[in-house]
Amino acid sequence: MDVVALLGPPGSGKSTVAAALTATRRDLRTFRLREFAQQQARTDRAVAMAMVNNRDSLGWLPDSLATGLARRALEGHVCHGGVLLMESYPGVPLQAACLLDDMKRLGCTGGVIELTAPEPVLLDRIERRLVCSVCDPQRRRPAQLDPEKPGTCASCGAALEQRSNDARRVAERRLARYRQYAPRTRTLWQSNGLDWCTVDADQDESCVVTTALSVFRALVRIPTSISTKGHA
Repeated sequence: MDVVALLGPPGSGKSTVAAALTATRRDLRTFRLREFAQQQARTDRAVAMAMVNNRDSLGWLPDSLATGLARRALEGHVCHGGVLLMESYPGVPLQAACLLDDMKRLGCTGGVIELTAPEPVLLDRIERRLVCSVCDPQRRRPAQLDPEKPGTCASCGAALEQRSNDARRVAERRLARYRQYAPRTRTLWQSNGLDWCTVDADQDESCVVTTALSVFRALVRIPTSISTKGHA
């Protein structure tokens, strides 16, 4: 089974690209840590309690919980084959190291698509981003605005809203955290002989999607096995 991690700072367009990738293959499943945690919490009391007791100011789940959930998702998908798209995961080096170990143990191949853009561009996008809770209950993707009715959804006419984690100060902290951890995560991935491909997200959305699709097809067409050398 192929594992493709879709990474990038807030505002780089991961949700948009993930939706486009999902539409290309019927055997592609998407792993989003928080959504998977919420799903598991319905039947797993330990997961539910860990989420309730989480005190991270940005809502990040503890690494011990995150790595366990990612392992559970990976093991669950291995028997089905196909591609597992991990959106925004791994987020920190420890998560990357555990994921690489699990992939090696389970015989998975993989690669990374990282979306990149200058910080001023990202902050501007985040500040202007509005979501529709009717069309997109998970509030993952920016809504299409009605040009004749500012602040309303072009699809359903509902009032749009800004996500709490898109507030300027919160967005700046999220970007800083990504910058802090991304280099080490990249080093771990590449030291295991896996591809890390960057896509310039500072361009028209259609160009970003087209480029990401091309990279994705190359990754899953020519899978790269994890190196036997240890994590650097």
